Amino acid sequence: MSQHTELFEFLSELIDIQIKKYVELAKRKVVEDALINADLVSEEVNELLVLAEQVLKEIENNEKSDSSDSIDRILDQVKFYLEQEHLRSYAEWLLIKNDSQDTVYYRTGAQLRRLGEIKRFASEEYSQPITHIQQQCQHDSVQIIHSILALAIQLRENPDMELDKSIPADAQVVLRRNATTRYIEFKDTMGRWHQSSEDFLQESTLKFSDTELLFEPARKRAMQHESQLEYLRSRYQSIKSPSQSEEVEGDEMVSEEKDYSAEVPERKSVFSSTNLLFFGGVALAAVIFLPRLLSQFKVNRL
Repeated sequence: MSQHTELFEFLSELIDIQIKKYVELAKRKVVEDALINADLVSEEVNELLVLAEQVLKEIENNEKSDSSDSIDRILDQVKFYLEQEHLRSYAEWLLIKNDSQDTVYYRTGAQLRRLGEIKRFASEEYSQPITHIQQQCQHDSVQIIHSILALAIQLRENPDMELDKSIPADAQVVLRRNATTRYIEFKDTMGRWHQSSEDFLQESTLKFSDTELLFEPARKRAMQHESQLEYLRSRYQSIKSPSQSEEVEGDEMVSEEKDYSAEVPERKSVFSSTNLLFFGGVALAAVIFLPRLLSQFKVNRL
């Protein structure tokens, strides 16, 4: 299977995940990564669909050069979105540890590893935003990270601080326990993240996106996105040879047996010149109670 076909199939799966994600955000607002704006995620899907079509056109044109600049450019933009999602989920893990593998952190970590297997990243640095939507995504991700860490730091400094009554009692117990244990253990990491994110936000000209996407409009938008994705998939299927189909089936069987607990090589953070522990050396992360904290702190507009 060529790098172009692998990348198209990867994008197809990612788009499907993100469509479901923004619909759930619009419907319940109580899901993992719940602080990200549903409308912004739907705009991300628009961009991913464009990237998928670009890859498909190269496949249709019998593109043979897997080392072409175009695949590097597309791969870098896909990596950008995954990195932003991964960074947000790591901040959540710092707040409340969750070692379950069925998490955003685990999924994005596995996706980043798989993306790197399709084609070696042109740079080990974090990918930078190119479009306005990507710039907004980066700004919102940093803002979310800043707010999560601000809460953890406040709790560390004052474990008895008043928490919103909507937060379940058992969750409050976990947060207060972490204030005297976990938040002290990760004090330096949290401090660097918090300061770096604050510096970033002070220099940013953007504001946190607050466009509300209601459930019914989200559902209709999802139907349009699903239709676009299905059209791209049908075009892709029409140009696949039987031999390619067999190869895909074989790859899928192997991928189910892969060990995704392996670490991803550590990269430099967009927040700091020092290497922080984003990808390696930490347990797989997620948050059980974070969505319940939405009423506890609002995202500050610095």
